[in-house]
This record gives sequence, C-alpha cells and structure tokens, in this order.
Amino acid sequence: MSDVLPTHLDLWQNTLQWQPNEAQQALFQQLYTHIVAGNQRFNLTRITTSEDFWEKHLWDSISALAPWLTDMAAVPAEATSNPAAPAEALLDAPIRLIDIGTGGGIPGLPCAIASGSCRAT
Repeated sequence: MSDVLPTHLDLWQNTLQWQPNEAQQALFQQLYTHIVAGNQRFNLTRITTSEDFWEKHLWDSISALAPWLTDMAAVPAEATSNPAAPAEALLDAPIRLIDIGTGGGIPGLPCAIASGSCRAT
C-alpha cells in the first residue's frame, strides 16, 4: 500500500489561492496510488514518495492553471470558437489541454481533477 498524500491545504491556498475539495483530494490520492502501482511494472516516474509526488506532480502541474482556478466561469460558446474573440474572453473560456507522451498522465490528470471543467486529451 502506498503512502497517504499530504493535503497541504494552506500551501494550496497561499500559493495558488485555491484548495482541492474532498472529492478532488480523493482523486489525487487515487492517482498517486495508481501511479505507484503502475510504476512497479513500467518506469512511469522516479517521483514516488508522497511528499515529492504532491510537490512535483500535483502542485507543479496545477500551478499552470492558477489564473483559471479562482474563477472558472464559462463564457458563451461563440467566444471559444471565434478566432476574433477578445483575449480577455478566451482567458475565461473552459480550459482545453492536450497531454502527449508525458507518462502517467502528468500533468493532464491533475489539471483535469483540479479544474473540473478542463477538457484533457
């Protein structure tokens, strides 16, 4: 059995002005457990301690979303599909990301868990 991930709610709040809710924290724990188990068969990552996983996989991944985490308000669909939409409207658009070949679903899975509205491919 793998370690329990630290919650570090104060660090989330102080650095990103965001905290995971209980459901997100449970999903982070599941991700960690599966990564550690998968790492037994495949070399997914060298980062396997719970503290390092929190910092280097969760916090590092989610910190890229900081501008979107505090205000996940959606904008009209035409703003996200219109290339002439103002840049401000695009900042408020639902997040779409692609995660190719990074191994273990990092950073895509933590970002999708954190945002709730993120579409990760």
